[in-house]
Amino acid sequence: MKNKKILLFNDTDGDYHFGCSATSQALKYCLGIANNEYTHKVTDWNRNPFPYYEKDFDDDDFFAQWSKNNDDIIKQIQLSDICVFTCEGTLHGYDERPGTRNLLYMMYICKTRYNKKTFVINHSCYPVYNIQDVNKENLACAIYKKVLEKIDKCIVRERASLAILNKLGINAKIAFDCLPLYIKLLYQETIPTEKSNKNYTLISGGSTLHKSFYKFIKNLWKNYKINGDVYFLASCMPEINADDKHCIEEIQKFNKKFKTKLLRRKIKILYTKSTNELLSVIKRGKLFVSGRFHHSIAAAIFQTPYVCLDANTPKTDALKMISKPNELWKLSLENFEEILGKDKFEELKNKIEVNNGK
Repeated sequence: MKNKKILLFNDTDGDYHFGCSATSQALKYCLGIANNEYTHKVTDWNRNPFPYYEKDFDDDDFFAQWSKNNDDIIKQIQLSDICVFTCEGTLHGYDERPGTRNLLYMMYICKTRYNKKTFVINHSCYPVYNIQDVNKENLACAIYKKVLEKIDKCIVRERASLAILNKLGINAKIAFDCLPLYIKLLYQETIPTEKSNKNYTLISGGSTLHKSFYKFIKNLWKNYKINGDVYFLASCMPEINADDKHCIEEIQKFNKKFKTKLLRRKIKILYTKSTNELLSVIKRGKLFVSGRFHHSIAAAIFQTPYVCLDANTPKTDALKMISKPNELWKLSLENFEEILGKDKFEELKNKIEVNNGK
């Protein structure tokens, strides 16, 4: 039997920060996607026209226009056997999020127009942000339900998402984010020469933390009793993401304001150059305070003391599931069993079990 062709949507490898890269690299490894030929990047959902009303999802004229504008995606869907969406933190809200609407629409047409095996995995899912707000008459709730009850499997990475989807009547399954699989399968320790000791505290931004970052760093020493160097952890990608840019600007203001009286509180910027380097810096830190979900998972696995601040959704609820950090990869694997089939899944599982050095 020939290998089935898997098409991956929302690939975050090389985008935003190296935590997202680690997750997507591990996911592609497990799916057997050796290059990026069969993936669409996270930015690819930003395509016109954007669906809005529930009727758009079944409208033939809308589909014809969307297909005309996005013929590259349509061709790849037609050539694929399985369509996999790794939505990470993208599936939340509706009205002001055209990318979210497009992802939902692509899932829907993969299944209903082309009858492809369709999975959404490795993600948080919030049509609304509190279970009390679940209402099937709400437009977002109605459309998430319309789409997710049609696809073959919806796998979420924390219990808060699961509870909301279950209340909507979606038969979702729980797994975990795929970052632990990167550490188990692909991670190689890479120590920056300037950070040979472990006497440093790390901070980083986040999807909401950047908005109040100056206040955060002003109170950092008081709230966390920090001694030693403090580094802001950045991913040196082709373009630093807007969240981190804002944080770096606030750090520069802070350093300038306190440069004479509080030089000991100067914050340095550490631009990591690879996924392995970022993870290695987290591994060797004595404390990590962050609004970053993936970074916090890495800290938990490496047993670096960490504080994860609130994100733009309740996705950090997943961190409550961490009881045995070194075995998190087993829960991450739950994303793949139904996609790969029993034999290939067991083969992957055995390969990881053999890798006992990590």
